[in-house]
Amino acid sequence: MNVDDYVTKVTRLAKRLPDLDEAMVRHAIIRGLKSHIRSHVLQADVKSMAELLHAARVAEMASSTADTEVSGALKELRE
Repeated sequence: MNVDDYVTKVTRLAKRLPDLDEAMVRHAIIRGLKSHIRSHVLQADVKSMAELLHAARVAEMASSTADTEVSGALKELRE
């Protein structure tokens, strides 16, 4: 599941609990992120849902780019 799907899912679930404020929802989302994405989001010191989503997307994209580069390098070594 990508970051956008995860945030959407948690946000929808949070709407069922009217007493949750945005800070609590942000905290729940951050706790559920993959560790490398969570680390980036925490370092970004996000203050809003928009900032959280932006930081998480950046971390996700950086991770997928790194994975692609590693896969390409391994493929070259095998050849």
